[in-house]
Amino acid sequence: MDGYLPLFERTRTPQPPLQRFAVIQLFQKLRSAPSHSGLDSDAGREAITRCLRSTSPAVVDQSVRELCRLVKDSHLDLPLGLLELQSSLEGRDPRFAEVFVKGIGFIVRVGFQRDCFGSKRVATEVHPFVKVLSCEVEVGNVLVQEVLMFVSHCMQYGMRKVCEFLRPLLIYSILRLPFLDVPSHSFTRCLISSLASLSCTFPSDAMPLLMLLNSCLRYCQCKSAEDLRDAISLAEYVVDAYIVVLRHLVVTGTMVHEAQLCGVEVLEALLSTYCDSRQHTTVGCEAIINLSRRLVCVQKDLVLKYVSELSTPMLSLFVLMTTQELEHEQLSILSLLSFLLNWKLEDELLRDGVSPELTEELLYVFPIIHLMSSPSISIKGVAADLLILFEKLPIISKVPKIRGSSIRHSKMILSKRETIIYRLLQHLWFQVRFSCPIRFSSILFF
Repeated sequence: MDGYLPLFERTRTPQPPLQRFAVIQLFQKLRSAPSHSGLDSDAGREAITRCLRSTSPAVVDQSVRELCRLVKDSHLDLPLGLLELQSSLEGRDPRFAEVFVKGIGFIVRVGFQRDCFGSKRVATEVHPFVKVLSCEVEVGNVLVQEVLMFVSHCMQYGMRKVCEFLRPLLIYSILRLPFLDVPSHSFTRCLISSLASLSCTFPSDAMPLLMLLNSCLRYCQCKSAEDLRDAISLAEYVVDAYIVVLRHLVVTGTMVHEAQLCGVEVLEALLSTYCDSRQHTTVGCEAIINLSRRLVCVQKDLVLKYVSELSTPMLSLFVLMTTQELEHEQLSILSLLSFLLNWKLEDELLRDGVSPELTEELLYVFPIIHLMSSPSISIKGVAADLLILFEKLPIISKVPKIRGSSIRHSKMILSKRETIIYRLLQHLWFQVRFSCPIRFSSILFF
């Protein structure tokens, strides 16, 4: 360190321009110094550390810039550069936190472009962004900016790879932050809303990012009404961004089917989140159903076809319908169910060549018949319309000749209650050969 002391002393002059010039000279000497006193030596690392831990804003700012240049020019190992900035962030004045976070973001972008993080997912405990977030310093807004810059600069190397790198940060912000003494909800909301908005600026490449945001919704811990409201607000950002992206893809005619499948996953995440929260809270059903209706209505408005993968969220909708007791919530569920069934009949089941098979709609028959005993005229009217609609389903009037029909839902999670119920229905259905058509009007008015 003795060789760098004169230059380090110059950083203590009261004029910021002279301080910056002294820092530049010090780092230039580090670049050209022999190995025993250069960047790889104890003296060189001590000189860097002292500059980063200075009390002068000008010295700290210029030191971070010079350190980033060393990493960019391959004069300093990237992990060592990150370690210097992270250690300085954890133990220094909060005034300089933004500078260190910006430096970490720059080095992360350089490392990603050089594939320094490898093809495997970075572990949460060593993820550079997670380590920034776990510091006891309020740097949330700056970190969000760095994440957005990371996506914008690195998406050319593959959006899926970018999303895999960001996944640990998003999961950590949802799972761990609520248990730490940090303003978790504001950061998580800002991060997800910003990423959702960013996805609208490059809709052709936005699908992996939307899938990432949707998958993170499943980690929301909805153990209270407030938690569920926070989860719904996050879901609104994803739904809004999805609608913007979908409209663009339909206009360009690219990746439309992939976008619809993404919409199915978003819908399933919405319904599953509420179903899982039922044991903790009973509010939020109408908001969830309204978001779900927006997801499917925009597809029909854009004259898109009904996709068979919607059968999975239809099963979650069945669980919701059988557990709701409030009239306005029942009406919203019945309205969404009616919309989906009409769309399916118009687009799929009425086409020539569609073979009848056991469908999940049969699960709704008896719950809807039960709703006919409701004192509400509105509930009775919608339920009656649905029963008439069910009569148009080919499965009602014709039983498949092959006993033990193959199951379409090979990707279903077998441990979910709605899947278990549906598979049980399949098993019971094919135990008996019906010899005559079933008419729900005869069941209803028997």
